Amino acid sequence: VYVDTTFCVPEALYIPPRGDCKQIVVDTITDWFKRNRSCSKLMIHIFSRSFYGYEFLMMALAKHFNCKIHVTAAQYHRYRFVPDIVNILTRNAQSTTTHFCQQDSKFGRFDRTLLPCGKELNFLPNVLQIIPSVMYFTKRKHKTCNQKILKSKIKHVIKKK
Repeated sequence: VYVDTTFCVPEALYIPPRGDCKQIVVDTITDWFKRNRSCSKLMIHIFSRSFYGYEFLMMALAKHFNCKIHVTAAQYHRYRFVPDIVNILTRNAQSTTTHFCQQDSKFGRFDRTLLPCGKELNFLPNVLQIIPSVMYFTKRKHKTCNQKILKSKIKHVIKKK
């Protein structure tokens, strides 16, 4: 039996509900698309280091934005027997604006400044990168859960390129 005690520390008394975090990500992406509507080459990249744990967000974004989610061949292979997930995925980087593609970590450290599939594109995109991280919330002093506080927190983990 393995017990993950990562968040069993006093600093982690408040972790926002998954639904609230999803809504903040959706709202942030929607706002970014609206503010940059004159640009034709917009892309979203959700930066992740782990293989699993983002399925809820993948499905929510695919449903909300009525799009496929770009992943690498290795990621696609991992989900090939999960119909709910594989049906929203694509390996074609140019066919969607939403990317969960991961870098191949065997080539060294992760580079958060790059869109991993950038070489597959025939254009230079304007990318909004979102780095989901629960650890950010463990550093905060405010423990109240309301949209305004959550929005100010999430903006700190978003990196615009």
